[in-house]
Amino acid sequence: MLCIVGNGFSLGLIKHVHADRIIFPTMDKILPCPEWHQYLPGPGDCIVPQRLWEAKSKLFPALAKEMKTNKTFIDLCKVLALRDPQTVMHDPVKFSWKPESRASYELRVYLWYYFKYVHAIMCLHWYADLINKWNGSCLLRYLSRVPHAVLACYNYDDLLEMMLETVVKNDYLVRVVHAKDAVLHDASTCLLILHPHGWIRHEGNLLGQSFGTSRCHWNNPSTFTECSVMFPDNGSPLDRTDVCINNWPVNCFPPPDLVPPGHGLDHRIIKQSTVPEGMRLAASQSTQIVVWGFDGGGADEAESVELIQSMNRDSKVYIVNTHSKSFFHRQCEASGLQCVFLDSQSKSLASDFLDAFNQ
Repeated sequence: MLCIVGNGFSLGLIKHVHADRIIFPTMDKILPCPEWHQYLPGPGDCIVPQRLWEAKSKLFPALAKEMKTNKTFIDLCKVLALRDPQTVMHDPVKFSWKPESRASYELRVYLWYYFKYVHAIMCLHWYADLINKWNGSCLLRYLSRVPHAVLACYNYDDLLEMMLETVVKNDYLVRVVHAKDAVLHDASTCLLILHPHGWIRHEGNLLGQSFGTSRCHWNNPSTFTECSVMFPDNGSPLDRTDVCINNWPVNCFPPPDLVPPGHGLDHRIIKQSTVPEGMRLAASQSTQIVVWGFDGGGADEAESVELIQSMNRDSKVYIVNTHSKSFFHRQCEASGLQCVFLDSQSKSLASDFLDAFNQ
């Protein structure tokens, strides 16, 4: 079974714990974000807590300059997406950025800090009794126990993993690089999670321990032009799965491996990642596919169509959403796939799914 998780999953959970008056991880609220969103420094950070975003941002000056010439956050992302292939260089040994790609670099860091704040607020609202009462908890518990299950989460946040750790208490494996091999082998032994657009728990400093810039702060312009990371020779640092959330990548390179909206999957920092291939493989092998809170339209349209084209034609697709005609739903129907709509706000969501599953 393949379960595709989108922003609707996180929004439903945020609303359930009554944090929706503080955080709104939707496209129109990410940049600029509400004034109370804070930059939360980590260990060794030289910048004090302050507003995450201001029109004349000192934290993200290049990004603020780009925002002046773009009407919306999505417009900004599209412009930077066209520019990225010419300004970002990568090879397995050395990571480097050209100075003219400063805005692209700051965008990824900004997104990381934005969702770090989301994580911090959700931790304040995280009570096991309340979480267990969410209508999605029973469905997630069932999906996590299906043999060979693969969860493909498009969200930057870690709410899916927090749910698994709190409610389901399942062992799970997050694959960063060798996702295609993991779908073939690891999914048979534990719950496999793929993050095609990156993940805030995948820290920059897990990629290597020897920093050519001596752990310089990401916002130090004097070191930006010469920033690079040399990976250690021993082991496989690009495939670390023992991820820890305690140390945030505030003062080290490379930046978080996030794929901004409007960017292709080839815009990942880690070019060796086989997450896209792993997702297509899981889609082709699965006869039961759950699409939970994922619209797949807008900036994700091309990616969604490619994923649908790789699906097994005999698949049954369960659309778990607040409305019945998301872009992904329409495309699945147009492709001749059997689709079943389930209202994500239903109090009997899990039983609704089981009824549809057994038909």
